[in-house]
Amino acid sequence: MIKAAPSKSHRSLHRKSSSSASPSCPSPLPIHRERVTALAAGVTATATPPGTMMHMTFYWGKDATILFDGWRTATWTGYLLSLVALFLASAFYQYLEAFRIRVKLLAGAKPASLPPPASDTRAPLLPPSAFAGARWTARSATAALFGVNSGLGYLLMLAVMSFNGGVFFAVVVGLAAGYLAFRSSDGEVVVDNPCACA
Repeated sequence: MIKAAPSKSHRSLHRKSSSSASPSCPSPLPIHRERVTALAAGVTATATPPGTMMHMTFYWGKDATILFDGWRTATWTGYLLSLVALFLASAFYQYLEAFRIRVKLLAGAKPASLPPPASDTRAPLLPPSAFAGARWTARSATAALFGVNSGLGYLLMLAVMSFNGGVFFAVVVGLAAGYLAFRSSDGEVVVDNPCACA
């Protein structure tokens, strides 16, 4: 059996399909050369655009990324509102620290001495086990407050690591104002760790 030669139109269709695989013709999928180059270099799709690197020295200006990509300031209003929020968070950090110290002092305090009953001068009015549950609850509350306060302190530290001068001053002034408002009358209370983020 003899096969007929392919027609001229069939040959031109075959030629078009083979030439579509060449790099000069557009492919059916939109592939951007920049993205292919970035992926080949090991950069993920969430990388910062060229020219917008994270600052490694202090800078001044309204354009800042604070904590995550969703908290970017591009206007003066947004920037100033962010500074006020950081100031309030820093003052709240000091309030929580003062509250935690008060709870810790109350948890460690011994029950007030009560006069012994008239019948027996050595018998306590309440057995010592009556205070064990209350102390455990107070110690658990102190630990929970410490965890929340540490988390807030580390978030403030990461905000300062945006290296924006205004963010730095908002956090430092907020910590100082919070200390003045909530902790300056602590007296001789010994703090476990003087670091602002612990």
